[in-house]
Amino acid sequence: MLSSGVHCARRQLQLNEDKSELIWFASRCMLKKLTAKVTTMTVGSAIIKPAEIVRNLGVILDSQLTMQAHITKLALSCFFRG
Repeated sequence: MLSSGVHCARRQLQLNEDKSELIWFASRCMLKKLTAKVTTMTVGSAIIKPAEIVRNLGVILDSQLTMQAHITKLALSCFFRG
């Protein structure tokens, strides 16, 4: 398996280690099995650990894809602007 750095370099892409996030999408049962194994990723010299919630293009995603965090954030922003 190629490292993420090699994969991106071949495609002339640059990764920002400070902004890189890792998330695993799976059912609750499968996520429990993942926690027992090594689930980190190396980007450059940084080791990225998986997060429960990440943001991509303004959408907040959680590891089970329930969208609960995104809906909560959206509802709060509507409440304060109204």
